[in-house]
Amino acid sequence: MKRDPYYLKRFLDYALVYRGFSVVVFLMSLCVPLIKMAIPFLLGGFIDVVTYTQDYRKAVFWIFSLLAVTVLSSILENIRQYFTEKYKQKLSIELRKSFMERFLKTELGYSTRMGSGYYLGRMQEVVQLRDIMIDSFANIVSGVLLSVVSLIFLFRVNLWVGLVFLVSAGPAVWSTIFPRTRTQTWSKEAAESEARLTDWAQLCFGQAEKIKARSLDKSVVSKFSMLASQVYGKGILLERWKDSWRAIFTIVDEPFYELAFLICGFLIMKGQMTIGTLVIMNWLANIFTDSSLMMFTTVTKISSSLPACVRVFEILENEPKVKEGTESLQKEHDDAAPQGITFADVGFHYPDHEVVVLSHVNFEIEPGEHVCLVGRSGSGKSTILKLLLRIYDPVQGSILLDDNSVQNYSLEHLRKLVDYLPQEPLLFPGTIMENLLMVSGSLGEREIAERVRACGLEDFMETLSNGFQTDLGGEGRGISQGQKQIVSLMSAIVKGSPTLLLDEPTSSLDPFLETKYEEVLSAYGNGRTLIIIAHRASTLLWGDRSLILDNGQIEDQGAHQELMARNRIYQEYFREVSE
Repeated sequence: MKRDPYYLKRFLDYALVYRGFSVVVFLMSLCVPLIKMAIPFLLGGFIDVVTYTQDYRKAVFWIFSLLAVTVLSSILENIRQYFTEKYKQKLSIELRKSFMERFLKTELGYSTRMGSGYYLGRMQEVVQLRDIMIDSFANIVSGVLLSVVSLIFLFRVNLWVGLVFLVSAGPAVWSTIFPRTRTQTWSKEAAESEARLTDWAQLCFGQAEKIKARSLDKSVVSKFSMLASQVYGKGILLERWKDSWRAIFTIVDEPFYELAFLICGFLIMKGQMTIGTLVIMNWLANIFTDSSLMMFTTVTKISSSLPACVRVFEILENEPKVKEGTESLQKEHDDAAPQGITFADVGFHYPDHEVVVLSHVNFEIEPGEHVCLVGRSGSGKSTILKLLLRIYDPVQGSILLDDNSVQNYSLEHLRKLVDYLPQEPLLFPGTIMENLLMVSGSLGEREIAERVRACGLEDFMETLSNGFQTDLGGEGRGISQGQKQIVSLMSAIVKGSPTLLLDEPTSSLDPFLETKYEEVLSAYGNGRTLIIIAHRASTLLWGDRSLILDNGQIEDQGAHQELMARNRIYQEYFREVSE
């Protein structure tokens, strides 16, 4: 992969944010191996003293020195592991935060096309990447140091022994570099298979009730089994490849190790080498081969993780097509006056699709007006809301808040001015109050409660088991669908935006809750601009006027009575939603 060095550099940019931790890990990775290098010499000295001089005083000194070095190296190793783990956790926070920020700025069509399984897989890879890269950094530093120092000492023990191990480094390096490209390719394929499996599993977990109701259990399990088999096949293929090269590395290295021992045996027979020196040589040889194997394993891990590095940074560096504006609000958005909205000759098609969704759309909404969007599925109603929120930008024309283009606003402040309640409420795990605090800005719990009660929701709160402290559970499963809609409306009340967009807010409400919802929305919406996608007759009657969309264009607009008198599409639509 041509851009591998670039993505490694980008990872290091993140890693070096915590420079202090990286320095400590680097120094510990140097110190621990150097201290451990003293162990074979102390052990060899002890064996020679006992074998050749029988000087037990010196033997005791060598033993205590050996114990001291062993204890010191263990302490330093524990310190290194502690700081390494802390470093990894800090880096994980930074990477995950950047990942989520970038994901939420990613163009919606791209994120929808890739699927949630893809992003969940990438989030998991953030952690794997962190572990592999930080551990690899420490392993390479200590591995290089141990290899070089042990080789130097092997040369000092005997020139021929040193040469044997130096020559053995060549095949070892070759067996490390050669399999790199295929390792990366198959690692990428394995990760993509895992992402497809995760995407399918997530869909099944979320739709379990529907799957059971339609008796699709066997079909779903069969599909899941097929995807799991693909993951297994890709994983086994990759592991077989890596294990084969690991075996080749060991086989290539073994004859050199045996040749070195033959030389040492010959020298001992000639009286040119002591048993202690043999122990030192054996220990150094093991250090050299183990550190070489460790570097081989580390390079293999890095090669396997590089596709993950590329995938993660493709998301972290994906530039959003919707660019930030520069204008911000000069005062709190809940004090701002409602804005008028203008669509001027707006045209739009979704990215990667040439089908026109909106064509030459023109309309104006007065400040504080309540307008319904009417039209059959695919007519462009939801697209109008997305363009106003700048989820997408139009391919032609302009959209104005008062006389200011929405593209001039920073996205944060635009979405404080214009709030949005989807048909399926967005609720997070936790209590109702915790959800409201997420949108409250600077408001505290007391101010939030007062604002909700002021809109007439006190009796609704009394129907909940613990009021504001009611636990919603995952995705709001702790309350009914209708109650979710009311809680979602509460969040809009707390946020207090001067413009509110609603995608059929009463679709899941029983008659009692629908009446309550409309009463609260009427009280809250007084003096605010509302745009509502309407699928119920009561909503159409409640609005000031309606815009009728047909094939991506404004076909007509007007008050309910006017449209009922003159527009066939509106008449048919009203009859349908009234049944």
